[in-house]
Order: sequence, then structure tokens, then C-alpha cells
Amino acid sequence: MPYDPARHGAYVDAYDHHRQQNPQRANDWIDKLKREFYDRGNSVGTSALYAAIQKRHPAPSAYPTKRFVRGWLRRQATVQVHQRPHRKKTDIQAIITSKPNELIQVDYMYFYRHLTGEPLYAEDEMDEEEKRKFDAQQDKLKKKGVLWPGCINAVDAFSKKGYSVPIKGNINSQKAWTAMKKIIALAKRNYPNQPIKKIQTDKGSEFMLNFRRGLKGLNDQNPGEYKHVFGFEGEEPPIGEVARVDCVHGSASSVWVV
Repeated sequence: MPYDPARHGAYVDAYDHHRQQNPQRANDWIDKLKREFYDRGNSVGTSALYAAIQKRHPAPSAYPTKRFVRGWLRRQATVQVHQRPHRKKTDIQAIITSKPNELIQVDYMYFYRHLTGEPLYAEDEMDEEEKRKFDAQQDKLKKKGVLWPGCINAVDAFSKKGYSVPIKGNINSQKAWTAMKKIIALAKRNYPNQPIKKIQTDKGSEFMLNFRRGLKGLNDQNPGEYKHVFGFEGEEPPIGEVARVDCVHGSASSVWVV
């Protein structure tokens, strides 16, 4: 559900939200951020600062959420002075391929998530309350017999042929790699004389660890093939062709469902 000021009220970022809802805990988080950032000289970005605070204060609710850290950093003068201004590229990088299997774009699509219509957050940015709510919603789906909350979609950038593999339960890098092996087998069957050169994904956690390890193994066995690349800078959306399959998945006649 898109943000609607008339329905949801004035926008409040995570930093202000926590200060309003639980000022005592928010002030404790701010003190820890100041000690880490200024007193210890750990003047780093959001992810690194969040990880440092979490490691130093591992108890539940003892460390701030990543969005709180980001909001606090934006309010610091040193960050405001040195932060690069965000510029959106006006040009869109074209995807040019000359044969099938030269580039396969891959993405994970959720079928169900946040059933209440609340804002959708990346899982690594969920705080404990949001994670509990997400898990509770997934449990409701399981009780209703919905065991396939999403699928891995892939599209050949040249032929536009699509592949989909349903994922049972929560996604992770091992399940994504297992699905990718099925997609690779289909792509090789469809175009047996065309080696798979590149596989492009976003930087989601499901495309790290076992997924990258699996592709690296294939690349070592087949030099020049199965190279794992991430979305091109400036491309909108980052994984263009597969995003279109996400949108028309239900009616796409060229999609192979494994």
C-alpha cells in the first residue's frame, strides 16, 4: 500500500518515531551512538556503525535499529558536510545481448508479505517488533496451508524466455541456489549450444553466500561462464527484464514454472 498522508498522517522517520514512542530507550541509543561515533572516533557509515553498536551491546533492544542509526547519522553535521549528494541518473543503461543465455536476470518475488498493508521493509532493516510481526504473519499463512510465499524468477535478456521456481518457506541463499540450478538446467536444455555467460541479481541476502559459492564453483569449472554480476548502476529498475516478469507472472505465457 503506497504512503498516503491523508490516511497515514504526517511522515515520521524512524529516528523521530522512536524518540516519540520510547524517549528513554531512544536517548540511551543516542548516547551509545555518540560514544561510538565521536568518543571512539568510529566515524563510519550506517551499516558499519550499526554493526559496531550491535557487537558492543548485543542484548535485545540495547542497540538501535539500522533505520534509527541512519536517521541519527543524517542529523550529524560532519555527515551532512561530507556526504555525497544523492543524484539520480537521468540515463538508463541499455541491456544489449546478441544471443540466448548471454545474460540471465534473476530476482525473488514475494507472493504474500505484511498482510496488514503496512510499509514493506527489507528483512535486514526490520527491528525486533517488525520481525516478530512478520514471523506471525508467516505462521498464519502456514496454518492456512500456504507453504509457497514466493518464487525465484529468471529471464533470458535476449529471448525474453522466463523461468520460475516456487520457494517453500522463507527464502535463503541455499534455497535460491537450489532454484538457480533448476533454472540453469532448463536454460541449457532450451539453448544447448549457448553457454550461460552471466547471471545478474540484486544484492539481496538470498543471492549471497551459498548462491555466490555455487556460481563460483561453476565458473571455476567453466572459465568465462556463470559470472555473477549485480544490477547495473542507473538501470531502472535494477533488474529490468525480470521485474517485468514479476508484474505479469500470472499471465506470462513464456514462463516455465518448475
